[in-house]
Amino acid sequence: MTFAAEYVATLPAEEQEQLREREAADEIRIRPRAESIPEAMRDIRILRTACRHMPDEDET
Repeated sequence: MTFAAEYVATLPAEEQEQLREREAADEIRIRPRAESIPEAMRDIRILRTACRHMPDEDET
């Protein structure tokens, strides 16, 4: 299971410590959100934003 580091940073100190202990025991992973997104999903997000710069089909 992977937790976003940004989410962990919002938790109370005690809960953060518990999650970091579990990470040290290799039970979970804490990563930056950007690293948690699969490579294929990153490509899809780029393509969606590129669509804003394409003409609508109705205009062609």
